Amino acid sequence: MTDIRDAHGYMYILECTDGSFYTGSTRDLGLRVEQHKRGEGARHTTARGMAKLVYYETFDRIDDAFDREKQVQGWSRAKKVALITGNNQRLPRLSQNKSGFSSLGIAPSVAEPVEAFGEYPPDFFDFIVIDECHRGGANDESNWRGILEYFAPAVQLGLTATPKRKDNVDTYAYFGEPVYIYSLKDGINDGFLTPFKVKQISTTLDEYVYTPDDQLIEGEIEAKKRYQESDFNKIIEIKEREKKRVEIFMGQIDQQEKTLVFCATQDHALAVRDLINQMKASTDPNYCRRVTANDGELGEQHLRDFQDNEKTIPTILTTSQKLSTGVDARNIRNIVLMRPINSMIEFKQIIGRGTRLYDGKDYFTIYDFVKAHHH
Repeated sequence: MTDIRDAHGYMYILECTDGSFYTGSTRDLGLRVEQHKRGEGARHTTARGMAKLVYYETFDRIDDAFDREKQVQGWSRAKKVALITGNNQRLPRLSQNKSGFSSLGIAPSVAEPVEAFGEYPPDFFDFIVIDECHRGGANDESNWRGILEYFAPAVQLGLTATPKRKDNVDTYAYFGEPVYIYSLKDGINDGFLTPFKVKQISTTLDEYVYTPDDQLIEGEIEAKKRYQESDFNKIIEIKEREKKRVEIFMGQIDQQEKTLVFCATQDHALAVRDLINQMKASTDPNYCRRVTANDGELGEQHLRDFQDNEKTIPTILTTSQKLSTGVDARNIRNIVLMRPINSMIEFKQIIGRGTRLYDGKDYFTIYDFVKAHHH
């Protein structure tokens, strides 16, 4: 790249001799490139040696060039490669910032983090372990993917308990077939995980067809339609049905044991919380609390109290999606399923909330209202 257009400001990208990129801004691009070549530029290019100018943009104002520099600095290597090569179809997808808006051509109000991994040569590491590798590392549009591709010379070992095979996060496509598999059953048999029992519970309202004798309180209902589990508490609500289900499991569990209840929606989790508190033997008003994405810091505090084995309140938490992964509460004795479970992966994630070992915990119990154990 030899011909440089005249402008008042430039954002530019240099490729160093080790393959890493350096992003900068300047008023005089030709002079700045020469300074980098002589080792008078940034520490990054001085340490690695500048190979060539691979990309630049022009601006009428230097402050606009500076804003663009800070934006591009926060991009993954994959994004920068797409920008340099002019891959315009790929670039908008790669340029999604954390707020979900395209960051291409928009100076962010808060500076994005700079690629720290570019400070190291690609062959710096011999061995890289990626824990929870299904969480985006295998996604060819993720920030992690740029790091993995940059350090491609290293042996990369992905670890996951829930490999994902859809939504463009195909763990197997990137890492290949597993070299070692340790199943949930193996973990239980070897004593590393707590075994569980399943109690399937059916009622006369697991399915529903409206008849003229039924009372419609509000809304509209489709005659002759057979409403299934996936419809309840989303497009149709029968309060007596939910009340009966709560009565059943509250009558079967030890009400002093810590319990997670998975509900269809956040509103459903709120309704079930209220039903539990109406039926509980405990006099503590915080006996059952809801923890969902909408509960914010208060919900997080309820979760911390629930995880504390020295505390007994709250004893039961209701939730929808939030607590299906990443919750380490070792003394959970009951898991109640009141929403459909759509895959084996999701089922194992939820079951994992109860498999933690704890003194005196010989097993935990799954109360299955939705036939989830068929997975």
